[in-house]
Amino acid sequence: MIKLKSVLLFSLLLLVSGRRFSNAQGKENLLGLGFGGSSLHLVDYHAASIVFRGTGIAPTIWWSYKNNRNNHLVQGSFFHNNLSSSAANFRTEIYCARGRYSYLHTFGKIADPERHFDFLFGGSITTYFLNSDYFFYKSAFRARAIASWYWSQSVDMAFELDYSPSDRNKLFAQFNLPLFSNVSRPGYSSSDNYNYSKNDWEIKPFGQTVFFPENLTLNANIAYRQYISPKINLILSYEFNYINYDNADNIRMYTNNFRIGLSYNIN
Repeated sequence: MIKLKSVLLFSLLLLVSGRRFSNAQGKENLLGLGFGGSSLHLVDYHAASIVFRGTGIAPTIWWSYKNNRNNHLVQGSFFHNNLSSSAANFRTEIYCARGRYSYLHTFGKIADPERHFDFLFGGSITTYFLNSDYFFYKSAFRARAIASWYWSQSVDMAFELDYSPSDRNKLFAQFNLPLFSNVSRPGYSSSDNYNYSKNDWEIKPFGQTVFFPENLTLNANIAYRQYISPKINLILSYEFNYINYDNADNIRMYTNNFRIGLSYNIN
């Protein structure tokens, strides 16, 4: 606890007393790493028509290259949560991973000697994988009930808003919305000879191709960046992710992710 308080105090001092190290008007070639927590809510009718919720970890790593006109971003994120439900003996363990490449072009810019505002628009390619194993608990006994997954490969519309109130800090928000996707979900059968090994345990990366809004997902990331040296930035971020897909049984999920991280300018 003492070490955690020391880290937070040090971070606040950096935010307050940071010197003028910004490279906002030039090129940036950043490699970053972040770590934080995730609050997740999930209902998957393939498993049960009840809401599961819980907290977990949400590390991320990214690379971005930005000049006065374009922005390239490659990001990988991982999530792990243990979720509980209103049925005390019914729980699930969640593993999620997302990979994304984004390209954005600057379409608008407002600048003065002390601050500037940029609007960027473009697209992204995203893969998002969610795997959930559902368990029944009774005393010291645990039994696997059913498995489920959601795997989406999508081409997205993306836009970003950047605001630099000074030459040593920056506030930016990025949004991604899929235009068309290929989504894989478990197979279904209404017969008595439902094959769990085939329909639940064998995960398939590709499924049905759908167009917006059938695979209704929204990803929003808001972050604050503080320059603490000519090469290193401190980053605080909040991310919201929402998923709603109906084929064959509905799955709905939203997460709130909070992270702290550092990025290094390798220019």
